[in-house]
Formats: sequence, C-alpha cells, structure tokens
Amino acid sequence: MKKLFFSMLFFATLVINAQTGINYKVLIKDGGGTVLVSQSVTVQFSILEGAALTNVYQETHTTTTDANGFVILNIGEGTLMSGDYSQIAWGDDEHFLNVQINSGAGLTDMGTTQFMAVPYAKFAENSITKIDNLTDAKAETKSVFVGENSGNADDGNNQNTALGFDALKNNINGLQNVAIGESTLLGNISGDRNTVIGQSAMRRNTTGSNNTAVGEEALYNNTSGQGNIAIGQWAGRNENDDNKLYIDNSSTSDPLIWGDFTDGNEKVKINGNLEVSSTNTSSTPSLNLIHEGVTGARINFSNTDTTNDNLWTLYGDTNDIDANSIFNIFHSNTGNIVTVKGDGKVNVNGDLTVTNTTKIGTSGAAISEVIKLTGTTYRNAVGNVGSNNIPYPSGYNWENTYVVSFKVKQREGGLGGINKYTSLGNYNSGDDQSIYIDLRNDPTTNNTNYIQLNISDPQYEGAEYVLILMKID
Repeated sequence: MKKLFFSMLFFATLVINAQTGINYKVLIKDGGGTVLVSQSVTVQFSILEGAALTNVYQETHTTTTDANGFVILNIGEGTLMSGDYSQIAWGDDEHFLNVQINSGAGLTDMGTTQFMAVPYAKFAENSITKIDNLTDAKAETKSVFVGENSGNADDGNNQNTALGFDALKNNINGLQNVAIGESTLLGNISGDRNTVIGQSAMRRNTTGSNNTAVGEEALYNNTSGQGNIAIGQWAGRNENDDNKLYIDNSSTSDPLIWGDFTDGNEKVKINGNLEVSSTNTSSTPSLNLIHEGVTGARINFSNTDTTNDNLWTLYGDTNDIDANSIFNIFHSNTGNIVTVKGDGKVNVNGDLTVTNTTKIGTSGAAISEVIKLTGTTYRNAVGNVGSNNIPYPSGYNWENTYVVSFKVKQREGGLGGINKYTSLGNYNSGDDQSIYIDLRNDPTTNNTNYIQLNISDPQYEGAEYVLILMKID
C-alpha cells in the first residue's frame, strides 16, 4: 500500500488577523514530494503556553487543498476541541503553535514553533497592561517601549516611555523620561524626567535631567546639563550647561531667542528685531515693565563696539508720594541727564538745546532761540563817547531780535579802584553815565544794519561785555 506518510514538506505563513483570528497558509506534499491537489485533509492546531508547553487551546479544520496544494485557514475559527481562544493570555507568557495534519492515514505531527508576534488586535480586546517583548514593544506596569532596541537596557520599571528605533536604548535607571523619535536619548543612562521629541534629540545625554528638547538633534551634545529647553531643528545642539533656553532652527550659540533660568540671573535675549503689535484701545499697555522691589525698572541701551562699556538707561520708579516718583534718562559716564518727577517738575542736568520753537505758558510767544554774544567794547580816547557796531547773528534782524540782558565790565581799576559789571540804563544821573543798545535797520544807508552798543562813559570802553539775545519769529 502506498503510504501517504508525511515528513510533510510544507511551508506555512502566519498572518495576524485584524479581527479575532490568526491566518494560516500551508502547502501540503506527500513523502515523495508530490503536491496534494484537491485532496481532503484535516488540520489540528494546538496553542501551547510557557516553558511547560501547557495546552491552552485546541481546534481542528476539515478542508480541501486547492489546485496548487494550498490550504488557507483561520486559527480561532475551527471546530473547538478544548480551551477558549478568547481567553488566551497572550501578554502573560510565551506561546507556541503545534500543527498536525491528517490526509487519510492519521494525524502527523508537523512540529511546534513559537509565536514571534502577538495577535495584537485580540490581545487589545482583553488586556491593556503590557506588550510582551522588551526589545520591540514592551508595556510593563510602569514603562512603555515601542521600536527596535527601544529601552533595550531598561528593566521596564522606571516609568519611561519611548517610541522609535534606539529610543532610550542604553537607559539603565533613568526615571520618568519621554523619548519619541529615532535615537532620542539613546545614550541616556541615569538622566531623569527629560521630555524629548525629534530624531536624535538629546542623543548623547547620559546623566542630564529635567530637559525639554523638541526638534531634530535638539540638545544633541548635551551630556549632563540640567533644566534646559531647546525648540527647533538643532536648537541648543552644543549646549551642555544648565537652565538655558534656545529657540532657533540652527545650532548657533546666538539663537533667535536665548534665555537663562538660573535663580537670580533670569533673563531673555532676542537676537533680532522685536515688534510688539497691539490693537488694544483700553488703558492696558502693549508693553509693561514691573520691577519687583523698591529700586524701579530699567531699560539699558548700549553698543558692542564701545571700549568703555558706556550705556544709556531709562529708569522709572513709582512712589506713593508724587514728588518721589521719578523717570530718569541716565548715562553711565555723566549720571542723570533728565529727571522728571511725578509732581510735574523737570530737571535738566546740562545745556538744553531746542531745535524748534519753545513757548513758556499756554499763551506764550514761540521762542526760536536764545544766544549769548561776548566781546570787547571799542576803546576811544579817554574822555570821548564811544559806540560799538555788532553784526546781527545769522537769522536775526531788527524785527525778531530782543535784548534779554547786557552787562559790561568796568575797565581794570574802575572808578575808585572797584571792578564791577554794569547793566543797561543810567547808572548815575546824567547822560554821560549811561549804556544803551540800538537795534538798527536802514535799507537806504550802508552799514546801518547792526546792533549798536552806546556807552557814554570812557571807563567802559575797551571792556568785556556779555549780550544775551532772544529771537521770536
């Protein structure tokens, strides 16, 4: 009798069914290698659990091979022999599949193979506690690792979450890290509470903790830095200090936004133009500076190319008493330039130059300029009355010029040996002891458009004078 005794040359394909079963495809041949075409066969599946190979489920399928010798079956949908397919605890232990085939001469054992993948859809219906393969996808009670080599050195109890090839690969006892992306936190060993998203972000970190890196290779070379935040491609790539902020799409050490979180040294630096735009029509400011203390708020202005590090400062200090509330314009080399107080008083420390007109009072005239002229009076022979002709300064004429003040110094020794300045007017009775000024304009006569100093006392000729003029246009 011709034996159909199989060494059963076959190959099988296992496909995880997205619903409830496992798809199984096998080519069946007899002992001589002949494909069994259109022949009735019985296939028995046994699912075994753990090292003891405990049979937890068994079923049979009676079917017919197709024109090419194949049968395609769905494990979990055959005739039940024992167990409950829906109750298999896929996540608790290793599982194995035993296959036996009967083509008419009884069951022939085709061997037992381990399931290298879990029927996840079926597993998800019955368990949410773990995925049982640490080097591929593992969800212990405290950690989750998904991806080849993800969490490879971790014991699964450090409350870490990693998704991606080599993510947290070398972590040993680092706690509560989140790593999403290829090679994120690859070198981490004991760093804790890092949140990392992006290919190779914080790749070389070993002990650094409390960092946040979002972007490809963000904080790439950080090994031990603590409390850093980097956002953007390559942001903070070479930073290994603590408590720094980087926002940029490059590895520059001068990113668009840089910051320092260090206590007592908190600051933010913007390497670019800052624009504050607001449509607010209420009293709420678009920019509000509040100093937490009693020394007021400051804004400094400086240039990097100065050698003496001088700077300008705007300083504001509010106070319950208006007179003590001040706003300063300050220069580091000269002190306060302008001080404005809350009671309305303004102090200018130095000369005040006004390029346009100035009014004093609500109905005052517009003053264009006030200037000071100095010189020496014309010296006549002693006993003669003299005069001095002074040209109008540029922009001045006899109509817009006003004399604010004038004084002339008595010649050395003076009357009775007394040195003194004398102002306009008669300083003694009689016209021979007077000083006065004419503002002249005579378009018909040459050389009469000038300011004339008239001095009737020879002791004031050849003496120093000071003339203050004001222009009102």
